[in-house]
Amino acid sequence: MARQLDHIAVGSYNCRGLNQTKRNCIATFLPNVDILFLQEHWLSDAQLSTISNIADNLSYTGISGFHNFDMLACRLFGAVLF
Repeated sequence: MARQLDHIAVGSYNCRGLNQTKRNCIATFLPNVDILFLQEHWLSDAQLSTISNIADNLSYTGISGFHNFDMLACRLFGAVLF
């Protein structure tokens, strides 16, 4: 039987890089939202899987603004949907 939802809680966070302090901050947001959008995570395609380490039972999808082989002279934008 499918669960009926009365509401969906959505959050958005422009993290400007995803260091450990920001990962801890995101972990505190997650219990309060059903969907969390991250902007400017600055992760390459190869690094996106590290998002799964933020919390247990986390589903995510993401896109990077640059490829794994691109030089990171300047940061580009990307987003992740939890």
